[in-house]
Amino acid sequence: MEAIVPHRGFGTKEQVIISGHVFKRYSQQEIDEKSSVWKNVWANFMRFYNQPATHCEVIIYMNNEQVKLQTDQNGYFEATIITAHEALGWHVYEAHVQSLGLSATCEYKVTDSYGTGVISDIDDTLLVSHSNLDFRKLLTYLRHNAHTRKPTEAMQTMLPMLKEYNNGLPVSDFFYVSNSEWNLYEFLLAFFDLNEIPKGVYLLKTLITHPVQFIFKQGRAEKRGHKYHEIHRLFRLYKNKQFVLIGDTAQHDVALFQNMVEQFENQVSAILLHQIKEKHGSKYFELKQLLKEKDIPLEVIKK
Repeated sequence: MEAIVPHRGFGTKEQVIISGHVFKRYSQQEIDEKSSVWKNVWANFMRFYNQPATHCEVIIYMNNEQVKLQTDQNGYFEATIITAHEALGWHVYEAHVQSLGLSATCEYKVTDSYGTGVISDIDDTLLVSHSNLDFRKLLTYLRHNAHTRKPTEAMQTMLPMLKEYNNGLPVSDFFYVSNSEWNLYEFLLAFFDLNEIPKGVYLLKTLITHPVQFIFKQGRAEKRGHKYHEIHRLFRLYKNKQFVLIGDTAQHDVALFQNMVEQFENQVSAILLHQIKEKHGSKYFELKQLLKEKDIPLEVIKK
């Protein structure tokens, strides 16, 4: 089945960044809490067996503007649209692929350049994934669906703490930056909704288009890869905004956050870490010392 899957966009009153994918073959099967293990395995496997529609024209309609884009070799499109908005909050844009007879709507968040936002990891920070154990991670992914995957216990502690870093007010701007691929976008939308995790924008990794890539590449972390560049982009876009950084000790979040503090110390209001294992305490010793020097709060949740 052909499909266009626009992603939630984000930006300021002056510019908005939107993205999405177009597919010639797209498989997203309906599953629920009663689905069998085998149905989950098949549905999750097929997420990584999509065929992108390459080099086709996508027309974006937003705020009385029309923009024409081309998909790349992964069926991906992205644009920074210069357009004026008076109101903050969620808005709607349209995406059309006339050559395939496809259209869809999606939301984007216009955020001010001040106040406090949240940049959070997903795997093992909010969603139990076992990302540092390849075989267990694979089994967890294949056997379950959005209804049966579990949020971390640490999430229940971290999210209520955010008010402390926003003058006692609820935080409304959430950016979820993950090494999970765009194949999992709709799964993540469903999981976050089912578990009442705050609505936000997702910045995921390059699409996987073949099961072999899934086996060897899925969710692989890099010290200066996708997450580094996306978080760096958010700091540069919202130059006067403070951010709470949320991550875990399983992979590279500690080194990544330390790097961001060194570059953008005036924009980091706090760091919250989910300590996966007791022995991981040594992983954030240098970060702890750095934050103490900069007078930036560090909260470590050991659950």
